[in-house]
Amino acid sequence: DDSLRLLYLQPGVMQSALLTSDPAYLVCAYARLMMSALAQQAQPSSAWILGQGGGSLSRFLRRIAPDCRIDAVEIDPVVIRLYHALNQHCRDQATRVHQADAGEWLPQQVGAGRQTDLLLIDVYDRH
Repeated sequence: DDSLRLLYLQPGVMQSALLTSDPAYLVCAYARLMMSALAQQAQPSSAWILGQGGGSLSRFLRRIAPDCRIDAVEIDPVVIRLYHALNQHCRDQATRVHQADAGEWLPQQVGAGRQTDLLLIDVYDRH
C-alpha cells in the first residue's frame, strides 16, 4: 500500500507527509536536504529536532541511526496529538517529544551543559 498521509496546518500549506509503505522515507525535498548534515556526522548518538511536526525527521533518523537518542520539541499540543495519530502504525517509543517553545527549550539545554551531535531546526510559523 503506497498511500500517503499528509498533515496540513492550514489550507494549502503541507507540514508533513508519510508514505505508509515506507514511513522513514523523506517525502519532502527540504527534509532530504536537511539530512545532508549527516555528511558531517553519519551516526549521531544524539539529535535534537526543533519542530517535530509529523515526525518525518525522527522516523528517518531512527532508521539510519537506531541507537540515536532523539529529543524532539514541538510547541503546539494539537500538532503533537496529530503526530501521534499520524504515526500510530510506526510508533517510536525512543523519541522523546517535548511540548515546549524551541526558543526557550534550546537555551535551557545549553545552559544545563547538555550537548547533541545533531541539531535540526524545522520550526513552522503559521503567521
